[in-house]
Amino acid sequence: MRQTSLVVLIIIALLLTPIAPTYLKTDLNSKNINGRSSFECSEFTYTVNVPDVILDAAFTINDGDCTALKLEGITGNEIFDINIVANDTHAIDSLMMDSGVYYSYWNEQPYHINPLSGSYLIERNPSMENLTGSIEYTWSVPSNEDFILVLDNMRHPADEGRGAGGGNSISVSVVITLDSENWLWKPYDSIIQLEPETNQIFNDEPLYFDEGDAVTIRSTPTFGNSDVYLMTDEQYGLYSTGSPGTWHIADASMLSISSNNQIDWTIPSEYANTPLHIVVDNQATPAGGGSGTTNMATTIAVLVNPILSPSIEITSHNSTEIQLEDSIQFDASATPNRWQQISNYEWNISGIGFLSGTIANAKWDSPGEYDIELEITRIDGQKQTKLISISVLDSTIPNLKVIGISDGAYVEQSSNLILTCDCSDNHEIDNIDWIWDTNI
Repeated sequence: MRQTSLVVLIIIALLLTPIAPTYLKTDLNSKNINGRSSFECSEFTYTVNVPDVILDAAFTINDGDCTALKLEGITGNEIFDINIVANDTHAIDSLMMDSGVYYSYWNEQPYHINPLSGSYLIERNPSMENLTGSIEYTWSVPSNEDFILVLDNMRHPADEGRGAGGGNSISVSVVITLDSENWLWKPYDSIIQLEPETNQIFNDEPLYFDEGDAVTIRSTPTFGNSDVYLMTDEQYGLYSTGSPGTWHIADASMLSISSNNQIDWTIPSEYANTPLHIVVDNQATPAGGGSGTTNMATTIAVLVNPILSPSIEITSHNSTEIQLEDSIQFDASATPNRWQQISNYEWNISGIGFLSGTIANAKWDSPGEYDIELEITRIDGQKQTKLISISVLDSTIPNLKVIGISDGAYVEQSSNLILTCDCSDNHEIDNIDWIWDTNI
């Protein structure tokens, strides 16, 4: 009987031992995980560090099965163009997740939403549940982890009743390429999804621009229709509370977007150096626009053409007139460069030559007018120049000293005098004239 009791106690202890919630750890190493799953996904691995096409393949996913497309070698700077063609009638789930969430999925644990924090575990925006037909979208990879695109054709034990749930064998083709739009200043280019009657700030950090920057905001809908607003902090406060006032910048916003659309806007002084937010709106109120009655997804891209506007400040003087032998300093650091667009500053100073850098110093040996030209070069090769002139004045009175006679001296009539001029000047003496009894 003692032996039987011991066995019972061991069984009870095992039953009461908690299992670690691996869905809370998104960096688990696959080598350290023992699968307990009642299913296995067909797995295919693709390397991201290729020139263009990462993946171009077709798959058949039987009812109750899944296929996992592993994307390895990610640096975190990639932008993927994703095209998925599914069945027109029978739905499937296309789920994007990192490797840790994938093993939670594989181990039949929750993979949608963290029950403690309420935050998404899968990548919410590029994941498409109940997918039929074809879709195209762009996704900016958020980190340097490996990501897995899971084609799910089953009722997963932990899917909480979400998604398609299987029922038929489905053929799916997937093409993933690196984004080919070679634009140097593109802070955002990624998909966003919203449920009805919701809104979200798209940019995780406020956008700041210099006056004169040219901005393109582009919306490429995947499904549904939405509004895309550009707002200041103050406008967003009014918008989010429904308070009276101006809720968005009208010249930089788009309403009821159901097809590809974009707006081009040059930053005026009013909004320069001001935090701005792109708000994607899928609700009928408070600002109007789309109806907000269905789910929506759209790819938002922000492209910036930074201004080229050389600035020359004189930091050593308060005027463009200086005295001979003065040193003058020029400073180009106030030149707009928020997007790190400038690769080179070059000065061409007449009488001196060429200098490089944001600071230039000059000193001239002769009075006159001198041109100072600043040329800036953008990293894409575009150039812009600015020219100012400096007047160098010689206002210093020459030093005069007559040798051979003293002031007030008497001179004998018809005597010979030898007078010399011990004269000096900070520049040069053009000529010396002697005046005797007002006659030269």
